[in-house]
Amino acid sequence: MSELKIIAETPITVVETREFLEKIEKRDKELSEKATKTKEHINKITKKTAKDIKAIKKKLEASEIARLKPRQIVKLLDVYPKNIDTVKTIFASESITLKQDDINKILECFK
Repeated sequence: MSELKIIAETPITVVETREFLEKIEKRDKELSEKATKTKEHINKITKKTAKDIKAIKKKLEASEIARLKPRQIVKLLDVYPKNIDTVKTIFASESITLKQDDINKILECFK
């Protein structure tokens, strides 16, 4: 059995995952059972389009929040926070503490 080597890891949003699954479905004509269930679940939890998510992602990256990492941006995009408490909850398990200004910048990106 051959061994797989991970070259790079890049976090992706659920919307980007749906895009990948749609490309695979188009190419292969059908998805595996797990992939089909994953796509169905994604469709239930989000109605956002890739265009919407990409625009917000650009805003977040341009917001100049110094300690915001790509995986944290993906978490924010997946949850789509509407208030301060939601942003705080997302970062509760993280090793960084955001200033109130940073939280406000994040929320502004989602308006």
